[in-house]
Amino acid sequence: MRGKPFLHFHLLIAFVVSCTLLRKCQGQLEVTRTTSLGDITGVRTLVPRTTDTHVDQFRKIPYALPPVGHLRFQKPQPFGSWNGTLEGRDFGPSCMQGQSAFFVDVPNKDLSEDCLFLNIYVPSDASPNGSLPVMVWIHGGAFLYGQGMFYNASNLASVGNVVVVTLNYRLGLFGFFTLNNLVARGNYGIYDQILALQWINDHIASFGGDPNSITIFGESAGGMSTSLLSLIPSNKGLFKRVISQSGTSNSPCLMAENSHFLSELVGTSAGCTTAQTDKQVLLDCMRGIPAETLQHVVETIYASSDEVRFVLGFGPVVDGELFPDQPTKLLSDAYPNHHYFFRSLDLLTGATSGEGSLLFIQLSDPKLQARYEYNISEGLSKDVMCNLVAPGLVKDHFQNNQKLAEMICDEYSVDPSEGLQSQSVRTTEAHGEFFLTAPVIELANLHSDRNGMASTFVYMHSRINPVHIGPPSPSWFTKSVHADELFYLFGIQQYSNIDPKDLEFSRMLMTYWANFARHGNVNSGDDKSVPTWPLYNVDHQLYNDFGSDITVQISPAKRAHQFWKMSAFIKLFLAACLCSTIVVAAGTPPKPTGMTTPQKTSRGSRPTREIQITLCVVISMMCSEPVSSEQPYTLKTKLGDVMGIRKTVNNGSTNVFSFLNIPYAKPPIGDLRFAKPEPFGKWNGTLNATKLGKACIQPPDPFNQSILHELSEDCLQLNIYVPNNVSSGVKRSVMVWIHGGAYIYGSGTLYNGTMLAARGDVVVVTINYRLGVFGFLSYNETIARGNYGLWDQILALKWVQENIEDYSGDPTSVTIFGESAGGFSVSLLSLIPSNKRLFHRVIAESGVSDSFFSLSVHAKITSITLGDALGCVYDPLTRNFKAVLFCIRSKSAEEILNVLDKVGIYFLSSLTTEIPFAPVIDGELFNDFPSKVLANDLSDELAFFKSLDMIIGNCNMEGSLYLGMTPQEQEKYHINITAGIPQDFFCEKFIPALVGTYFDHNSKVSEAICKEYKVDNDPDEQSRQVLQMYTDMFFISPTFTSLFAHSGGKAYQSTYQYVFTNKTPLPYGAPRPPWYRGAGHASELVFLFGIEDLHYRNIPVTPEEFQLSYVMKDLWVNFAKTG
Repeated sequence: MRGKPFLHFHLLIAFVVSCTLLRKCQGQLEVTRTTSLGDITGVRTLVPRTTDTHVDQFRKIPYALPPVGHLRFQKPQPFGSWNGTLEGRDFGPSCMQGQSAFFVDVPNKDLSEDCLFLNIYVPSDASPNGSLPVMVWIHGGAFLYGQGMFYNASNLASVGNVVVVTLNYRLGLFGFFTLNNLVARGNYGIYDQILALQWINDHIASFGGDPNSITIFGESAGGMSTSLLSLIPSNKGLFKRVISQSGTSNSPCLMAENSHFLSELVGTSAGCTTAQTDKQVLLDCMRGIPAETLQHVVETIYASSDEVRFVLGFGPVVDGELFPDQPTKLLSDAYPNHHYFFRSLDLLTGATSGEGSLLFIQLSDPKLQARYEYNISEGLSKDVMCNLVAPGLVKDHFQNNQKLAEMICDEYSVDPSEGLQSQSVRTTEAHGEFFLTAPVIELANLHSDRNGMASTFVYMHSRINPVHIGPPSPSWFTKSVHADELFYLFGIQQYSNIDPKDLEFSRMLMTYWANFARHGNVNSGDDKSVPTWPLYNVDHQLYNDFGSDITVQISPAKRAHQFWKMSAFIKLFLAACLCSTIVVAAGTPPKPTGMTTPQKTSRGSRPTREIQITLCVVISMMCSEPVSSEQPYTLKTKLGDVMGIRKTVNNGSTNVFSFLNIPYAKPPIGDLRFAKPEPFGKWNGTLNATKLGKACIQPPDPFNQSILHELSEDCLQLNIYVPNNVSSGVKRSVMVWIHGGAYIYGSGTLYNGTMLAARGDVVVVTINYRLGVFGFLSYNETIARGNYGLWDQILALKWVQENIEDYSGDPTSVTIFGESAGGFSVSLLSLIPSNKRLFHRVIAESGVSDSFFSLSVHAKITSITLGDALGCVYDPLTRNFKAVLFCIRSKSAEEILNVLDKVGIYFLSSLTTEIPFAPVIDGELFNDFPSKVLANDLSDELAFFKSLDMIIGNCNMEGSLYLGMTPQEQEKYHINITAGIPQDFFCEKFIPALVGTYFDHNSKVSEAICKEYKVDNDPDEQSRQVLQMYTDMFFISPTFTSLFAHSGGKAYQSTYQYVFTNKTPLPYGAPRPPWYRGAGHASELVFLFGIEDLHYRNIPVTPEEFQLSYVMKDLWVNFAKTG
């Protein structure tokens, strides 16, 4: 077991700092506030270094019931009102934790489980109307030490004119005990923080704070906490801004993966010997043991080993509730709700220049120094780096892989000529950069990348703190230590003999923080009292360095970030890379399976036409930037010159030319809104096609919003990806991608055709088309027939026919392919005989024309409803749709979206998911429903449909879409999808709703569906069958109708079907519950577009998944070329 090493990694410097920040206040006066919970008495204190500035402090305010007895190891319960006047003049006790000499200067030296209190600091002249920004401080201490009272926020409250709240939360065993199951999930300390934030939202107005302007900030474990809180979508509304100092959610040391073993060890060591047979009995037993006894057991276990480990003992865990996966996953698009919430919040984050000072805590142990023969006062040699630090890091975080240990050793070793001091500093940097600095930069990059919702600010603190704290640093270490900036935020004014420059820097730092809390911007309008701090962006990476002066710098810790990001990726593969050899036949498609068992050859033999590849080489290729260089490239076309980009991919072996944001239609605004598109024609001068354009107007997609931040009605553009060379003498098959998104969301800009073009030597085109009401408003009248989004697609295909030869494309070999609503679209386009010769082959993925979802029967009434809500009222007597349309055209896009959101008509039913704004039977493009024309052997539509080569397929669990039911909807129907979908809801609510919509309320149909898919006595299987029914009804059954129609009778062209069953590294939609099985909707897309880039988004990809991607690209491309 780990024992003492847990103690080594407790980030004690942050704790030492915090203990020095509290000083006794002089001249205290009593003050009283009236709240909805009762009156409270506090103290009015003089702000240090002022003569007449006061701050009111209200201390020891209970926000939760004492977590004792049966509430130990449980989520906290609200405290509620108190009787009489609450005494708030003294601080409460610390939460249970290890005693130490650090408690000497603490006013209340008591430890108690009854510790869930908060403290509020209010400028004494604050108005009681709830107008001041609120800053909620979450203390650090490795989730084992600390308390809110350590931080005197008087100066911050005064200088920033803000309300500051500090709080306690349960620590160590008491806050993070877990049995890794439903009996004890853990994360009670995080739940404490959430309950405190809920209390603040409800009651801070009584103290002059604005509940609509709350910023959470914290350092070290507190920074990790604020960052974790920003990954919990249910926290929406509790706070608007986040400051994470020297600690982020993606830090490798954050999640305590083995804490359940330590929890059980504490229980058995305390005498609860039934742990192995009954977890509930273990829990009940531990609830009956005095807190002091349990804490003593914990400290005894910590002291029982002197092994060096770089992990936490007790801390947050993946619990399936607050955190369904590791934070690095939650930060990615694999969990869009979590990812979106994080990116919707303003973020300020940074680190000190010497975060590696934490290593002193571990390496100062005399026994360790003797064992490894070093003296920390003299320095940390290369032997310490390579024989102690690097092996320790890979042991805890890289499957003990010695190959990576060698890489770390090489990276953090210096030339002997540079001396021991340089090597010593570099050794500490390995620790600090891995655990804190590199994660800070990666988090800032993830937050700022194409984020138009929120601001990002980054700092690096290199200013040396003038106040000596804690154990002395070795003389060779001259950097700013972990937590140094806290002195400037809390309390440097309380010390004497402080340089005026340090006092001024403290004022500026507090001003920055308060400005951020007030505006989401550290730069406050006309306030010139602080230097300008630029926004951070993943492209330019500007940040403020807090050194002897405040300066703007570029690319913080760039080398460290790149090294550790690469190492994290290599970590996924190196276990299999120990010179295992796989054999792939040259010139044949590699199989997507069978990669794990290497084929063997006899000694000295070489297989004919076979290539021996080590996984190490594969890793080397994957870790290199897929796009190694970019250069502008100008092409002459019949519409005018166009400047695109030439890239090299596949390690420089392939050129791909990208021409982006090419307009194919005039902006559909003014009189062209709700009208057929008109060709754009020629452009003047040279068209700049080097950057992607804007997406079409749409509401926030709960699963993809973080990617689209620039929206416009002027969006009808396409993107072209050409491999190898651009020559009119070369004719390549063309693949035109039509994106999905329920006709409401999405954009062609989300799909990078680079690697598909390079792999298959085809020209790839992605397009935008109008969405939602802008693309499918319909009054079923000549004035507004609808289907404008489909007309956009047709005009784009006409543009391709007329112009693609200029881009080395063959207009006689065009394949249209799309997924979901894109699949509906390509399938619908295949039923329009006038489209003949616009395309020749079709790939319909997870969507066909005869699905219930492909057309809308409610577009007219929904369009009228929208008009009424906009004040463009339709009069059924005059039937003057022209006046209504003119009125709606006069409204801004923002007005229309706001009204749509207000009246809630994106989908007509939470149960049936009807799409109101979608293609319609308009009497022009479509004269009847697809199911009818497909059944009519004499129809022109069927003849055209059968003249096209066709691939149609699905994922085997398209019903994953139903997991997106919102928490409000789940509450409405009294279900919890994470736990399962009950049979009574399925048969009594869900099925009748579907049958009412699509089968005219036929009760016999309801009974038949319930009978077919109901499962008794197996809730998990019942849940899966609900999704299977959804899959069958809306996807599989229509797919077979289309397949039979295309291949039946006299078959003119080829017909193929696929079923995708592979797990995807990037699931679309809501998080998957534990009972879920199968490949969800859109699972195949990542294998067609962009799997090569996933490791840059912290998403693991296996060699088998890369091989499957290659196979799918080859199959799709072969079909596009030959049918």
